[in-house]
Amino acid sequence: MEYAMINVLIVDDEKIVREGIRHLIDWNNLGFCICGEAANGEEALEKIQKYQPGLVLLDIRMPKMYGTDLMAQARDNGFTGSFIILSGYSDFGYAQIAMHYGASCYLTKPIDEKKLIEAVLSIKKKIEKEKNQAFSMNQYLRKAKLTVFKDLLLGKENNDSTNYMELGLTAPIYQVVMYEGYTPYYQTYNFADMLRVTNDGNDSFEHVVIDNMNVILLKGNFALERFNSCLKYYANGTEKNSPLDTIFLTYGPPVSSLPQIHHSYEACTFL
Repeated sequence: MEYAMINVLIVDDEKIVREGIRHLIDWNNLGFCICGEAANGEEALEKIQKYQPGLVLLDIRMPKMYGTDLMAQARDNGFTGSFIILSGYSDFGYAQIAMHYGASCYLTKPIDEKKLIEAVLSIKKKIEKEKNQAFSMNQYLRKAKLTVFKDLLLGKENNDSTNYMELGLTAPIYQVVMYEGYTPYYQTYNFADMLRVTNDGNDSFEHVVIDNMNVILLKGNFALERFNSCLKYYANGTEKNSPLDTIFLTYGPPVSSLPQIHHSYEACTFL
């Protein structure tokens, strides 16, 4: 799997040190991109919030805020990236505090090129492992959601252990829509793709194919309002060869709970 470059923020009160770190190793060749620098703790905290870098190289003793205090505040603000602590002080007490807040390693100045490369490659490996795990989990959740969704439509889902919130199935209102293209002479448009565009990427509907029929589950008031707007346009007629001129729609009544989704689906199949 190919990954994007990992953003790096360099934090040190000495400009010459920041420049040295920037040019000490070939960051791009190692898969990293320097997104910015900061000369004190307050500036660093702002840039961490702004850029959310995957890696922060952080000096301990800086104006306005010690590096360990910065780490504490960044973690409290939800920052999950990695830290490499850089210090001119071989003080185990600082190292202990830094490790408590999740520093990956503690390097003393002057920085050894080989040790820095080893540290950043170790962090890269850790980040890629986490991304692989997240990707695998997302794949699993997509498959689980598809199975649960089909079972809900067919009235088979009855599992108290299912985490519907994790699957994105916790809307206050639902509606089932079915559609198919009916002309072989013109391009048949994908109604699900049309909804995806008009919903501006919102996670407001699910799409599955059952018995060669496209089935959409609208989730929440926003999705139902967009669909009703589409129906109003459809009721006034469509231009020949327009997207809505190439599909046949049926839809069930809105329902307010997951078990009732089956009834909305059944209404579609009887139309």
